[in-house]
Amino acid sequence: MRTAATLVVWIVVSVPVFGADPGTAVPLSPLFDGTSFAGWEGNLQAFRIQDAAIVGGQLDKPVPRNEYLCTTKVYRDFELRLKFRLRGENVNAGVQFRSERVPGSNEMIGYQADMGQHYWGCLYDERRHKLLAGPTKEEQQKLIRRDDWNEYSIRAEATAQK
Repeated sequence: MRTAATLVVWIVVSVPVFGADPGTAVPLSPLFDGTSFAGWEGNLQAFRIQDAAIVGGQLDKPVPRNEYLCTTKVYRDFELRLKFRLRGENVNAGVQFRSERVPGSNEMIGYQADMGQHYWGCLYDERRHKLLAGPTKEEQQKLIRRDDWNEYSIRAEATAQK
């Protein structure tokens, strides 16, 4: 059984294109309007919008299985910037990218920018259940603010993730 947890995500912006001349500002495109799930799909019973943020899970009951909220638009090269806060004991969550749903399943295939437990800042392969890269536990402790807002920036170019 999964530990009761709450994941609060405030998606700030996405930069959907690169290739501009250095020093040229690229327009930022919000992925989330702060009020609705327009442009998103998934089990909307597992997520809610609260204080202009996407919230997953609840502190008063266990999460029965992993749930994924996905954009309906596919992005090629992008930089995703988001703020998140994990609350609860022994929590784990992540942001999938370059991912797709497994047909007929609740699972995903692709990469996950992991957060929580001892996976803060790690790159995880969701389908193969394999940790690909990440900071040491000591580095993680220096980087995160438990039960507070943290920030991720995920940049994906062609087939390389940074």
